[in-house]
Amino acid sequence: MDKFGGNGPLTAGEKKARQRDFLHDGRLEMVVNLLTSVPQVEFFVKTRESNYVAVSPGLQLRLGCLNSADVFGKNDYDFVLPSVADEYLKDDQRVVRENVVMKDQFELFSPLASSARLVQTTKFPVADRQGDVIGLVGVIRQFQGSETSLPMKFRGTLDSLSFQIVAIVQENLSKRLTVRDLSKRIGVSEGKITKVVNSLFEMSVAKFVERVRFQSIARELLLSNDQIGNIAERFGFQSASAFCVRFGKATGVTPMELRKNWEERRHQVAGVQN
Repeated sequence: MDKFGGNGPLTAGEKKARQRDFLHDGRLEMVVNLLTSVPQVEFFVKTRESNYVAVSPGLQLRLGCLNSADVFGKNDYDFVLPSVADEYLKDDQRVVRENVVMKDQFELFSPLASSARLVQTTKFPVADRQGDVIGLVGVIRQFQGSETSLPMKFRGTLDSLSFQIVAIVQENLSKRLTVRDLSKRIGVSEGKITKVVNSLFEMSVAKFVERVRFQSIARELLLSNDQIGNIAERFGFQSASAFCVRFGKATGVTPMELRKNWEERRHQVAGVQN
C-alpha cells in the first residue's frame, strides 16, 4: 500500500473508473458547476487516495498546468514541496477516513509554479449513493485580511499582521529571521506575533518563517539555471553543502532532487501535449 492509501500509481483503467465515479455523479456535478460560477473561488476534487480528478481553471494555472489533463490522476507531491504535501495529505485523509468537514483552515498556499499566498481552505467528504466516502471536495478562498471575514475564534488576533510577516520574510530571504527580529521590524510584541502565527497556522513562528523562506528559495531553484552554490550564497548560506542539508531537512527533498523531479514532470506534460 502506498502513502495515499492505495496500492500504488493508478492504472489507466483505474483513472477512468475514478473519473466516472466522480464526474458522472449528478450530485457532484451540480456542486462543481455551482463552484465554477462563484467568482474568486478556487476548488479541487480528489479521490479517496488524494489524487486530483478536477480543479477550477484558476487553480489549474496556479499549479502550473495548461489543461485539466495535466492535473488528472496526480497528487500534491507533484505540485508542492514534499513537506507541504505531507500536511495536505494528512488533512485529506482525516476528512475521508473520519467523514468530517475541515472548515476555514488557514494556510500559506504555496505551489511551486506560483507565489505563496494566504488562503482559507474548506474540505468536505464526498459519498456515493450507498453512503461510502469516495473522495473529497476542497474550496480555496484568498484571505483578504479583513477581521470580519475571520471565524469568531480568530477575530482580534490578525490586524493584517500575518501579511506583514510574510512580506518581511520574503524581503529578507538571505536572513534567518527570529520572532525578535519580526517584533522589532513590525513594532508589535513577540507575544502577539507568536499568538497570530500559532492561532492561524498551528505552527511555531520559526517553522512558519522557514516555510515562507524555503518556498521562495525553491521557486528560485526552479526558475533559475544558476548553480546551486551561487543560489546558496545569494540566500546567505555559508556553503552549498550547508544549504543542501538545511533545504533537505526543511522541505523533504534536496535541491538537486527538486530540480530533477520538476524537469521530469515538465517532460511528462510536454509528452502528453504532443
